Amino acid sequence: MTRFLAPRPAMASVFILSLGVSPVGAQPFVEGDLYLNHQNAGTPVEAVAPNGTLRSTGIVKEVYGPGDGMVIHDGALYMSSGSAGTVVRYDNASGDPGSYEVVATDLIGPCGLGFDQKSQLFVVENGANRVSRIEMGGERYDHVTDLSSPIDLVFGGDGHMYITEYGAGRVIRVTPSGEIVPLASIDTPTCLAMAADGALYVTEHFGYQVSRITPAGEVSPRAKFSSNPEGLDFDHDGNLAVGLNNGEVHLIPGDGGDPRLLASTGQDVDCLAFFPSCALAVETQGAPATISRGATLSFTAAAVNGCEDGQSFDQAMLVITGPAALTKGLYQGSPIQVAAGSEVSATVRLPVPRGAPLGTYRIEVEISKDGQAVAHAGFDVTVDQ
Repeated sequence: MTRFLAPRPAMASVFILSLGVSPVGAQPFVEGDLYLNHQNAGTPVEAVAPNGTLRSTGIVKEVYGPGDGMVIHDGALYMSSGSAGTVVRYDNASGDPGSYEVVATDLIGPCGLGFDQKSQLFVVENGANRVSRIEMGGERYDHVTDLSSPIDLVFGGDGHMYITEYGAGRVIRVTPSGEIVPLASIDTPTCLAMAADGALYVTEHFGYQVSRITPAGEVSPRAKFSSNPEGLDFDHDGNLAVGLNNGEVHLIPGDGGDPRLLASTGQDVDCLAFFPSCALAVETQGAPATISRGATLSFTAAAVNGCEDGQSFDQAMLVITGPAALTKGLYQGSPIQVAAGSEVSATVRLPVPRGAPLGTYRIEVEISKDGQAVAHAGFDVTVDQ
């Protein structure tokens, strides 16, 4: 793709998250559409357009399973199967051979799915009372164990993982270091969604409602329904979609208004996820593979807009992990506009302390808008002397 670089304000740095573009195939995913699944075997994954129009995709659920998770990441749809013990990645909505890949097997009752800021896949295994991390080759590693009938997980912009424990009637927060912190007591909690302001939203299955949880753990009801609520996800504008067991999908406005009916599917709605609208991507270039103590690490970071309209971000962070850790603000202020078909770039310079521990570090640049992560990317560098 040819990029036209337009002059833009200099940035102290740029946060980079590479965001996928909807793949080209027989039936590509559609930006802004809501995708949902049902419990029964033989039912297709369905898509709901912003105007409420409902259509079937070529992705078909092969076995029965309530609570099968769904998440969309980097242009692909991931879906778990509790009965089959698998997680499958779909690169387009055709369901044709070659359009999907099994990325994890031999899981015990997998349901909720989520990706962290490093694009690592995590899955809730309800049957094993744990959350596992799945590596690129499909290897599974324990992340959180000894849970009480966990159902769903979601990550916040601060890197914390949040988990619903249906059996314990609570939502917990798991820090990046693995510390478990009880956040709130909830009646039969199932699905989770994270708002741009850092508030957590949770479905209460037998409470027939969606509740809001502040970062301090304060709970308040947001919307009441006549049927059990299940799937939850936010769209690009901050509106919250809710799937119900009676087959309805409701949209809770981000401005605080009353829920409205978006679509009626005719059968229970299990999990759902919005395919993100076009957004910024990030690239880094020019970083060395090794560097010495006392030298200055220098690389170029760019926020790239491949969309048809302008995009913006208002915060950039540098996140370093490895033998030592550092989080540094690169930019925060008025939104930086990136015109369609252009990019904003800046040189990032980071002095390496003479006393820095030797070893390999991960350097991540992340950009966000209104407190919501937009994109990130990074590279590894080794301090060798």
